Amino acid sequence: MTADRNFDALAERFHRQIYGTDKGRIRTALIREDLETHIPWIADSENSGKYIIDAGGGTGLFSAELTRNTRHEVALCDLSGEMLNRARENYNDITPGTSVEFIHTPIQNLPTYVNRQADLILFHAVIEWLENPRQVLKELGKLVKPGGWFSVLFYNRQSLIWRHLMMGNFVYTNNQGAHLKGNGKTLTPDNPQNPEDVQDWLLNNDFEIKASTGIRAIYDNMRSHDRERSSFDDILKAEKIYGRQEPYLNIARYIHLLCQNK
Repeated sequence: MTADRNFDALAERFHRQIYGTDKGRIRTALIREDLETHIPWIADSENSGKYIIDAGGGTGLFSAELTRNTRHEVALCDLSGEMLNRARENYNDITPGTSVEFIHTPIQNLPTYVNRQADLILFHAVIEWLENPRQVLKELGKLVKPGGWFSVLFYNRQSLIWRHLMMGNFVYTNNQGAHLKGNGKTLTPDNPQNPEDVQDWLLNNDFEIKASTGIRAIYDNMRSHDRERSSFDDILKAEKIYGRQEPYLNIARYIHLLCQNK
């Protein structure tokens, strides 16, 4: 029995708060830029026929947009049946010609459903909801073909500490036994990750990290009235500049690691 989080009850809220806001636009733009910068075939519509696994892909919006006007094949896995229903609708609306298999199963079972290695695995904002993220990361890594790519996005534990510090929630930050996690009713994850841990897991499993990008390093650390008076384009430009360099990267809400299998 898995203790991993199922988003059936929060599907609408997830869709609205993650993808229907500037937060989602920032996330999508930065990850897409990482992929297009480092993976030669992503931006080349003529170079189709790749196999992509969207592991814990939720509503499928990102992978659907990524495969628009291509002939790539996609396997999209999610624990939530409601999320998969939305993913079917999104693929039908965005890229009806894409060959996509929807797999309703816990991510731990994914290797039993696919019979070949992938050119790219998308593993976005899932690891922080898992009870045993290290093992899942290792098993998913085995599904990346040599020379293939692993796109890992995770909720940054350091950003959660920073947020509590700035709010004066010292009961969490000054107490070594305090649990920095969500309460099960919100989109704050159950198991936020330390960046150095995730990096070590990837490096120890023969992946080379090609890009490290902080997602919402600027946006989430702005005061609300300062966000309101700023243009989205200016904020996104700042994210692209500072989200890829320390120390700003280390306080980003999410971190994207784009890795290549040696």
